Parts: sequence; structure tokens; C-alpha cells
Amino acid sequence: MKDEFTKYMANIEYYPFQQYIYWTPGNHGGILSSDRKFLKLLYEMNGDVFSDYTKYHDADDDTRNNIYNFIDSSAKTAIAVDCENSNPFKLYSVLKGLNQEELARIEKITLYDDPNTTTGWDWLSKFTQIPVEHIEIDRVTDRKSLVDVRMTASVVTDFYRNGVTSFIIVSSDSDYWGLIESLPDANFLVMYEYEKCGSAIKNALTQHGIYYCSIDDFCSAGTEDMKRAVLFAELEKHLPTLIGENPLELTHKLYEESRVTATKKEMENFCNRYVKTLKLKIVDGKFVIEIQK
Repeated sequence: MKDEFTKYMANIEYYPFQQYIYWTPGNHGGILSSDRKFLKLLYEMNGDVFSDYTKYHDADDDTRNNIYNFIDSSAKTAIAVDCENSNPFKLYSVLKGLNQEELARIEKITLYDDPNTTTGWDWLSKFTQIPVEHIEIDRVTDRKSLVDVRMTASVVTDFYRNGVTSFIIVSSDSDYWGLIESLPDANFLVMYEYEKCGSAIKNALTQHGIYYCSIDDFCSAGTEDMKRAVLFAELEKHLPTLIGENPLELTHKLYEESRVTATKKEMENFCNRYVKTLKLKIVDGKFVIEIQK
């Protein structure tokens, strides 16, 4: 303990605010002025790599206010989600990061889904107070999705029959532009993902005065509850066939199937905490495998 204190005092200028924390001290510059630099360094010291910068940055006030103004100025607002071109966890970060009183004015969220997308969409309704309608559209042929067509038809119906005047479109696909052009009297706001959305559709939205923002801008740190629920659900699917499975390989499979992004260390932690601790117990006279939550 004395040696540790001596080491601390000798390197005191390298500790934030000269307060002791358990790390390897060094001259890394002003790490507290940059969350990105601090987290990158902290992860490296623990044998991991930090790359998910959505966990510390958040949408600015202008983005939030534009969304609130859109909802406030609308008689009736609905959210239409192209599940093939969106991420359920990123959308949840938007819903969790916005003012809940403002979101309460939204009539519904409609998920237009394809059988091949992540099961994460099945869980969104359990983590928001907004009514969620989940429409899964079967394919006529394996090579052609019908999500865009069904989404267009439903939005048009909501506008003309159900009195919805404004739509928040969540999609990174330019196919919805035909929908926007077909309803010139409706109001639209578009939410997209950076890596999936091209400049052409952004330019078209700008030229027509339609506000758009990225769901990547919202802080994802508060989405761990939904991610964990989805991972548990995927794990439960594998319980009947656990024999012969490698715990870490199974864990990687869970993350891949649920499309939850995580670092190698985070997956190892999930494996050690939940996969390797699966417990056999008897319920109503029968063996069951229990996840130690």
C-alpha cells in the first residue's frame, strides 16, 4: 500500500484533478476536456477498444426543438418506420432522449417490417408509451421486399381516412420520396442513419423544405435495457440446443442475430455474467434452464 501511495504521489500531475483512480498514470494531455479521448484511453487500459461514440454525445437543442415544433404544429402526428432500413435500438434512443410530454402527442408508431429483420422490433412496444402497430409483410418471392409498397399505402390511408396530417418517416432509403411527392398536403419530417443515407435524398429534402435529422445523433447509453431484453430473448431460443455449444461462440451468435453492436469486452462480460451462469432447476417437477438475471 505504501508503494502504491508513493507511486501515486510521484505521478500526481497525471491524475484528473490530482485525485487517485485505479489506472496506469501517464502524460496523455487534457483527457478530461475530451470524452472521446478519455474513453478511448480508459478502454485501452482495460484491454478493449472504444468505438461507439453515440454512448456519450447527444443531439443538440436545435435538433430537439425542430422535432418538438413539428409535433406541436401538427393536428395529428404518426411515426412510420421502414424496419429494413432502420435500427430499433437507435430509434429507441431517440424516443428515450426526447421530452415524453411532447411524444405523448404522437398518435402511434407503425413498424413496417420484413421477416428477415432483427427481432429487436418486437420489443420496441415494451419500452415506449406510444401505441405501436407492428406490421410484418411477407414476401411473394425471396428476392423482393414489399415493405416500401405497404408503407406507402398505409401512410396514404392514414392521411385521407384517419386524419393524420403529419408523418415522421424513419428510413434511410430514398424509396420513400415517391410517398412524400404523392401527398403534397401532408407534413413530413425524416429521420435517417448516416451510413445508410446518400446525399441525393438529403438534397431533395432540403430543396422541398423538409426537415431531416439523424437517429445516430441521439445518445445510445440509455438503450442497454432494451438491448439486454433482446439478447435474453435470443438466448432463450437457444436453450433447447445448448449441448455442445461454446459459450463465447454462442454469445457472438446472439449479438449477430439481434444486431446489437458491442465491443469484444462487452460481449465477453455478457458471456461471463449470463451465458456461463445458466442454471438448471426444477419447476413444476420438470427441468428448466434459468438465466441468472
